[in-house]
Amino acid sequence: MRRAAVVFAAALLGACSADLQDGHFACGPAGECPSGWFCVSGRCRSSAGGGMDAGPRDGGADLDAGADPDAGPPFDAGPDFDAGPPRPDAGSDAGGCGPCAPNETCVGGTCQCLPPLTVCTGACVDARTDPMRCGVSCARCVGTAFPSCVSGTCVACVIAADCNDGLDCTMESCTGGSCDHTVSVGCLIAGACRADAAPNPDNACQSCVHSAPMTWTNADGRPCDDGNVCNGTEACAGGSCEHFSPLSCGYMCDSSGCCGDATERCCAGRTCGGGRACYVASDTCRVCGGLGGQCCGSGTRPPGTCNVGLICVDDGTGNGRCDAM
Repeated sequence: MRRAAVVFAAALLGACSADLQDGHFACGPAGECPSGWFCVSGRCRSSAGGGMDAGPRDGGADLDAGADPDAGPPFDAGPDFDAGPPRPDAGSDAGGCGPCAPNETCVGGTCQCLPPLTVCTGACVDARTDPMRCGVSCARCVGTAFPSCVSGTCVACVIAADCNDGLDCTMESCTGGSCDHTVSVGCLIAGACRADAAPNPDNACQSCVHSAPMTWTNADGRPCDDGNVCNGTEACAGGSCEHFSPLSCGYMCDSSGCCGDATERCCAGRTCGGGRACYVASDTCRVCGGLGGQCCGSGTRPPGTCNVGLICVDDGTGNGRCDAM
C-alpha cells in the first residue's frame, strides 16, 4: 500500500525521477514535489517530519532498509534544464562572427551590412543617397558638377535651390536631377543680364528683345549716326548703320555739311570754289574780283586782287572790296 502511494505520487510529478527507494524520490531542481509533499534534504516526503519513514506498516521488512536512498539515478539525471542555444550574451555571436558593428549583422559567420546598406571604402553606407560614396562604384559626387546622390547616381540637383546661378534675370528648376535655367526678364547674353530694349554696347543697331533672350536682335529702322554728315541721314538696317539721301553740295562737304559755294559757308582752310572768296565777317563764300565785289586771292582783306582795272580796298568792315582805281 505504501509503495502504491509512492507510485501515485511519482505519477503526479511527471518531471520527477522514478527512484522510489525507501519510499522517497528526489525533489525537482527548484525543490518541486507533488501537492501535499515536501522537499526534505533533496527528497520528497509526505510530511516535513518524514512521516512515511516510520517503518514497515505490517511488520514486514522496511522498504527503505536496503539500498542507499541515493543509489538510484538523480531526479535531474536528464538533460540540463538550461540546455539550448547559447544566450546572446554568452560571449560570442550566435553566428560565430564575434562582435559586429551596430549597422551590421552576422550571416554565415561573417559580419555583413544591414540592408539597404552596402560596403563602400570599408564602411556600411546607403549608396543610394550618400554623396560621398554613391552607387555601385562608390563615386564621390561632392566637389563635382553633380554634387548630389539620387538612386545611386551623381546628379546636379535634388531641389531647385541647388541650381541657383546668382543671376537676377533667371528662374531655376530641378528636373530629373538636372538644372534648368529660364530667362524670366530681359535677356541673358554672354553670361550677363540685360534690360529689355537695352542697346548692344558694341553695336547701336542691335538691342535686347525678351522673346529672343539669349542673343542680340537687330534694331532695324532705329536712327543712327555713322559720323559722316555729307552722306545724308542714317538708319539701322540688318544690324548696321546705313545712310540715305546724301547732301547735294555745289562745291564740297566737310564734317559740318556743304560748303564752298556762293551761299554757303567757307570750307575748312577758308577756301571757296567757283572763283569765290571767303568773307570772314559772315564766313560765307562770295564772288570776287568784280566791281563792288570782294577781293580774290590771299584772303578777305587787302591786298587781295580784283579784276583788271579794279583795286582791292577796305570796305570799312575789315573786308576787301574791289573798287575803281
